[in-house]
Amino acid sequence: ITYIYGSASDENGIQGVWVSLDNGNTFQQAEGAEEWRIPLNTNFYADGEYALLMRARDNLGRETVDTALITIDNTPPQMDFQAPYNDQKVGNTLDIAAHVIDNVQIQDVIIEVLAVDNSGYRMSFRPDTFGPVILRTLDIEEVPEGEYNLRITAWDPAGNIATASRNITKIAEAADFELGFFNPLPGDTYSGAINISGKTTGRVIPGTVQIVGNGETLADVPVDAQGNFYYQYPGNMIPENGVIVFSARVVTPSQVIISSNEQTLFYRWDGPALSIESHHDGDFITGSTVLTGRAWMELSAARWDAIPRSERKNYGVRRVMVSLDNGQTFRTAKGTESWEFRLDSAEFGQGPLPILVRAEFANGETAIRRVLLTVDPYPPRLRVLSPGRNTLHRNTLSVYGTAGDDYELDSIMIDLRPGAGK
Repeated sequence: ITYIYGSASDENGIQGVWVSLDNGNTFQQAEGAEEWRIPLNTNFYADGEYALLMRARDNLGRETVDTALITIDNTPPQMDFQAPYNDQKVGNTLDIAAHVIDNVQIQDVIIEVLAVDNSGYRMSFRPDTFGPVILRTLDIEEVPEGEYNLRITAWDPAGNIATASRNITKIAEAADFELGFFNPLPGDTYSGAINISGKTTGRVIPGTVQIVGNGETLADVPVDAQGNFYYQYPGNMIPENGVIVFSARVVTPSQVIISSNEQTLFYRWDGPALSIESHHDGDFITGSTVLTGRAWMELSAARWDAIPRSERKNYGVRRVMVSLDNGQTFRTAKGTESWEFRLDSAEFGQGPLPILVRAEFANGETAIRRVLLTVDPYPPRLRVLSPGRNTLHRNTLSVYGTAGDDYELDSIMIDLRPGAGK
């Protein structure tokens, strides 16, 4: 229930005021005269604009009619969190992404960070603007570690309220980072090219990862949007004994150094070699794709020359096999020294797809390599919140929307093209 208030005046005094909300078909007498009010139960009306017809009568029976336009809005704003996700661990900054829409407009928004274990601890923020999309990065470096409730509350002009919340945990920034390797596995024996791949996870994905080999910094390698990195170990850095101890490290935004575990690799100068060249660990596949690579016997020129010509055929590649169930069963790839294997993502469920490739040589030796791919058969979800269809704009155009995916988004592009018939 709400009240409509008004006033009326006349030198002969006011007898009463009558109000209609159905275009004059019926009138209800308001309470009072010079100062009047009338209750309105908005639940009996659909949202929208209504013409308010008011009729005032003085004590001599003469009447005056006036009109006003009111908006009835019983619908609260709609709100949805995009980030952070529930129970997310955060460091010194908190990235917030949410969209808030209302059938009329948003009047006010407040963002609160409330301590779960301390009811007296509260931080409050108000966005600078109340567009349909809220993008805000909060500096919470001074916030103590612990569990918090992040709450966003929005009001519309009618006083309708919408609230959305997420549980988050503030942790030390260093504890939020993890750094590890996909390949090679600890204790692997390699011949040929040494391809190192790994992944870093954390609140912020660093732009680069530093690779360290046998205590020496080798390179700063780029990190993709999913946190994956790839590096080919230089052949001239392999020691004569073939023992390589490698690790990786990153520097957090607050300049804390995070290091991975050290892993040991044993290199054979002469031995079976295998490479997967079309894909790296962490790559996404969808539809049909072809896995390709090479297989060969890594031999020095002196070793090759020492092998009798009649025996050299024993160092050739007999076949290349691919396993999609961690080595339980194998399928034969097409080709030997250069090989390929077709993957149809429709055969697999969404998610990680570990692949094991084995090259078998005529002398009985084998080489094995692994790659971890991700099957992603579904497109991103995209929604445009503003502007609406057939709206008019001049000079500038602000576009708001939301986008999501089961994995990280790579990019969002906005194209503006002439409409039909233009």
